[in-house]
Amino acid sequence: MPHVGRHLIVDTFGSSAEVLNDAPGLEKSLRNFIEAMGIPILHTYFHQFEPIGVTGVLVLATSHATIHTWPEFGHLALDIFFCSDTDVRPHLPKLMADLTAQRYYLTDLKRGAQEGMQISTTSMGNFEPQPLRGDLADVRELHAMLAGPHRILYAGASPYQQVLLLEVPDVRLYLDQQLQFSSLDERFYHEALVHPAMTLAPARRRTLLIGGGDGFAVREILKYPDIDHVDLVDLDPVVIDTAQHVPEVAALNEGALGDARVHLHIQDARTFLTGSTDLYDVIIMDLPDPGDEVLAQLYTREFFESVITRLAPDGVLVCQSYSPEEAPRVYWTIGKTMEAVGLHLLSYHLEVPSFGDWGFHVGARQPLAWGKRRIDVPCTTVPDDLSPWFRFPRRVRARRNAAVANTLDQLVLHKIYADEVR
Repeated sequence: MPHVGRHLIVDTFGSSAEVLNDAPGLEKSLRNFIEAMGIPILHTYFHQFEPIGVTGVLVLATSHATIHTWPEFGHLALDIFFCSDTDVRPHLPKLMADLTAQRYYLTDLKRGAQEGMQISTTSMGNFEPQPLRGDLADVRELHAMLAGPHRILYAGASPYQQVLLLEVPDVRLYLDQQLQFSSLDERFYHEALVHPAMTLAPARRRTLLIGGGDGFAVREILKYPDIDHVDLVDLDPVVIDTAQHVPEVAALNEGALGDARVHLHIQDARTFLTGSTDLYDVIIMDLPDPGDEVLAQLYTREFFESVITRLAPDGVLVCQSYSPEEAPRVYWTIGKTMEAVGLHLLSYHLEVPSFGDWGFHVGARQPLAWGKRRIDVPCTTVPDDLSPWFRFPRRVRARRNAAVANTLDQLVLHKIYADEVR
């Protein structure tokens, strides 16, 4: 006998949180799947965890099937052992449809063969194991919080990332397990992102925000009475939807995305930039950190060139640029890339409690100086004197010489990020 049993291990990704938190529905889907394979079911037991998650066991005539779900990550783990040569693959598409899975990974183990275990794999949905995009500390912190008292405000997945809104008791947004904001201190970041550029700009009538679908930067932009038009461009409809319709987040952004002056564009920023000829007085780039090759392309000379084609002649652009303390080469490489397209920079940093020291570069076609300026709209975290923001420790300044421009044909930023952050 070549082997005595088949052991299937299936990991699914991108499922709806509602589906993965529905114990009766999961039991029905798994029963249908097992019965379609012609395997008798002897007993079932499914347990619904509070507030979220399901574990289930089916005792089969030929062994067992078990599942466990992580609705907050859109993930289900399925384990089946049975004693036949039934081909499971024709039955998987129906199960995946029931689970709303965007992709799965199947490992097929042939157990009990005297010559050793035989292993084969199958994938669907362009599944490739992805390296962690960001900071491992965020992942550890998130898992610690999920192990303690918490409330899931939203959990699901978009075509681009896992989305988790958590109350612990502050409200936190995680994308692919990376912290995006905490309600305790998000104003430190968003006030620093928006107000220096808005203050330096000679006009503010038209503003473009690339990223920032949570609505917090828009909230800050709308503090200026001379704002006529804001275009918000964000790729992920799920982030924008939660910012509009999850009450805890909409309250934090003060309903900014519903303001008549705000125009939402759910699309890739490169598509938006090539399809428009409008000019903006201020452009704010609230991009994800350059943790992989795809994201690093948003910080290339070519991308900045496309952005500044939409910048008015005397306009001002600001870009979030990671932590100059933790990753000085990342920070200065972003600045070097902005300088490569002809921008004069004013670089600054401050302490954001959830993230530590955080940096930005504001640029314009003419030299910039802060001088004696004061931010003239209400803020809760910005000091009257910003001069400490523009001073950097010697060890951080020294790393500026190691920076190089990040380009599509010399894409280095994600590699520098991996060296400094991981």
